[in-house]
Amino acid sequence: MVVSPARSARVGPCAPRVGRGVDLGNLYSPGSMASALWRQTGLTAPLSKFAVPDDAALGIWIEAAHGGRVTAELTGVLVPVIDADVRSAYPASWCLARWWTVLRAESLVETDVVAEIRALCRRAAEGDLGVVLGRENYPFFGRTICAVRPAGEPWPTERPGPSGSRLVVAPVTGDVLHVSGPDAVAASYLSRRVPEVIWAHRLDPLGVEESEPLRLRDEVVVPSGRDPIPALVRMRPAEGGDPRMRSVVRVIANAAASGCFAQLNPDHDGTTLSETPAAWTWPPVAAGVPALPRLWLAAIERAVTDRGGAVVAMDTDGMAIVALPSGGTVQLPDGRSVHALSWTEIDEVFSGFDVLDPFGDGGAFWSIERAGKELPLHLLSIAPKRYVKAQETMDGWVVIESTEHALGGGLADPPGLRGRDPERRRHWVAPVARHALDRVVTADIPGFVAPWDCDPEPFPALARWSAGSPRALGNVSAVLGAHAFAPLLEARVDRLLAPSVRAPIALDPGDDLSGWSTLRWVGPDGAACAVSTGDDPGIAVPLVRLADAASDWCNPVPAHEPELLHFDRRLARRVGRAGALVDAQLADPEASAEEHQVLYTQGDAVGVVIELARSMGKRPFARRFGIPLKTAERLARGAKPSQATVARVLAMLAQEATRPSCTLSGCDLPLARPNARYCSKAHADRAYRARRRARIEAAQ
Repeated sequence: MVVSPARSARVGPCAPRVGRGVDLGNLYSPGSMASALWRQTGLTAPLSKFAVPDDAALGIWIEAAHGGRVTAELTGVLVPVIDADVRSAYPASWCLARWWTVLRAESLVETDVVAEIRALCRRAAEGDLGVVLGRENYPFFGRTICAVRPAGEPWPTERPGPSGSRLVVAPVTGDVLHVSGPDAVAASYLSRRVPEVIWAHRLDPLGVEESEPLRLRDEVVVPSGRDPIPALVRMRPAEGGDPRMRSVVRVIANAAASGCFAQLNPDHDGTTLSETPAAWTWPPVAAGVPALPRLWLAAIERAVTDRGGAVVAMDTDGMAIVALPSGGTVQLPDGRSVHALSWTEIDEVFSGFDVLDPFGDGGAFWSIERAGKELPLHLLSIAPKRYVKAQETMDGWVVIESTEHALGGGLADPPGLRGRDPERRRHWVAPVARHALDRVVTADIPGFVAPWDCDPEPFPALARWSAGSPRALGNVSAVLGAHAFAPLLEARVDRLLAPSVRAPIALDPGDDLSGWSTLRWVGPDGAACAVSTGDDPGIAVPLVRLADAASDWCNPVPAHEPELLHFDRRLARRVGRAGALVDAQLADPEASAEEHQVLYTQGDAVGVVIELARSMGKRPFARRFGIPLKTAERLARGAKPSQATVARVLAMLAQEATRPSCTLSGCDLPLARPNARYCSKAHADRAYRARRRARIEAAQ
C-alpha cells in the first residue's frame, strides 16, 4: 500500500455526492483508510467517550488480545485435502458480536454473564456445534472478558521461540488468566471439559449516538445509523472480478473491523520504548474480533477429530483437512495411516455455519476448495504459513497455488522475474514451489537450480524497506543521505561465514537490481563495504544467495507440540504490544518481535523468592518448599537466595501450580498445608478481624 495525501479521491465515474465520502481510489495505508472510515461516520472514538471499561479493565482486555492461530500439524507429506476459509472472517466476527451497537453507544455497562458462559462452555465440551451455529449466542461470548483458572486446557499465549515469539494454543496451568469469551468456549471444545470460569463480564450499550451517512463509493452509500462493515464486504468483487479491488476491500474491511482498534504506535525517547494509542484504538475490539476465528477453528477441529479425521494446517481463518470424495484411508510415507473424511461429511460440518449469514446477503460462511472428484486437491504443508497446493493430472503433478510467507513477501524480486501473475503471486516464487513439490513426488531430484542466476555472481537475498520512524532513520548511516521513508535495501548476511557481521544497507535505486553489487553498501558505522555471493568472497561481506534462501524454504519443519505452560503471574513479564496487528518489523526494522508482544517469560525470580519468604513467613515458607529454617529466615530478611534455592522454589511452584490459593480477598498465594484456607497465620488473623468487623457493623 502507498501512503497518499489525505484527500477524498473517487473510484469510477463522477456521480452526485451523498454523505461524507471515504473513497478507495488513491489508497492510504489500510489502517489510515479504516480510521478515516470511522471518522467520517461522525461517531466519537471509544477512548474519548467510554468510562467503562476503566483503565484497569482495559488492561485486562489487552492481556486477552491475541492474533490468529497458525499451525502445521502434518508437514512434509502430500495429502488430499479440502481447504476451507471463512469469508471475511474479521468483519464476520465484528457483525456477529454486534460491535456496531457498542461503537455507536453513548455509554457502556458491564453485565455479569458468568452463568451463561459456563453453560455455553458445558455444551461445547460435549461437542455441541449449536454453540457456534446459533446467532443468539454471539452477544453472550463475543463481547465478553473472562477470568479463568487454567488446569491443562489449551489457551492462547505468546511464547518465545527460535525465530521469535509466536501465538500458540496449548495447555496452560497455574494462575488466573484473562481471556476473551470465545477463547473460553474454544478451550472447552478442544479439551472436552469445562474450564473453571471465575467471572465473566460482557459489554452492553446504553443509548445511541447518531451516525452520519457514509459514501464508500459513488454508487455505495451507507445510510445514517447503519453499520458500514457489511456494506464494505458486499462491495468486494466476486471471484474472477477485479483482483486489485478485491484486495483493497479485503484489507480495508479487516483494518476497519479489527486492525485500527489494535493500533499502538511505538514511541522511543532514546532510553525507553513506550506505546501511544491511535485515535480509534480500543482493546475490547482488538481482543474480541480475532478471538472468534480461533473459536471457529476450534469447533471445526473438534468436529473433525470426533469423526476420526485429521487437520493438516490452520492459518488464522482457514484450515486444511485430510479428505477424499468418498472418504477412505491415506497411507503416509513413514507407514502411518490417516483417515480421510468424505466430502459428504465435510459438507455436513461446514454447511451448518451458513445460518449465521453475518452480512445479510445469504452467502456461504465458509469457502471450500476441493477441486474435482477425479482430480482432488492435494496439499504439501512445509511449516506454519508455508504450503503448496497441487493436483495430479495425466501429465503429472501441477502446482495450483503456494504461499509466499517468509519468501516472496519479504525478499526483493530477482532480475528477469519481477512482477506478479494475474493471481497477484510473484513470478519467481513459482519455481520454488515447483521444487518443493518435486522433492516429495520424485525419488531422486537435484538441488534447487535458480532460473534467475545467470550472472557471474548469484543474486543475493535482499529486503526492501523504508525508514518509517525517527528511531529507524537514526539507525541508518548518515553517509547515505537517507530521508524519512527513503527506500532502502538491506542485505542478508551469510551467518555461517560471517556470524557477527551486521547487515549492510544501501539506497534502493528502484530498478531491477541487476547492478546490486555496484551499489554503495555501508555498514552500521557508515564505512563503505564490498558485498559478494561468490564462492570465495575474500574481504567482501558474504551474502546469502536468494537461491539458498529459496531452497531452505522448501525444507519441511517437523510439527512441534508445545509443552504444558506453568503460568505464575508473579513471574510473567509483559513486553510491548499485546498481539497488536502492526508487524514489529514495519514499525522498526531493527526491533525484535519480543519488543512488540506480550510474552509469558521469567521475570525477577530472585525478587519473587524473597517476597514469598517475607509474605508467607519463615516457617510456612520452609515447610512449603523444603528449605532449611535458617535459610528461610535470611530470605525473609531480604538476603539474596542461592541459584539452587531459586531453582527449587520455581520448580515446586510449577509442580503445584494448580494448588488452591489463599481465600483472603486480594491474595492469590498458594496454601502451605493441605485443608488450609489461608497462606499464613497473618492472613488468617486478617480474615478473622474482617469477619468480626462485618458482624459488628451488621448488628448496628
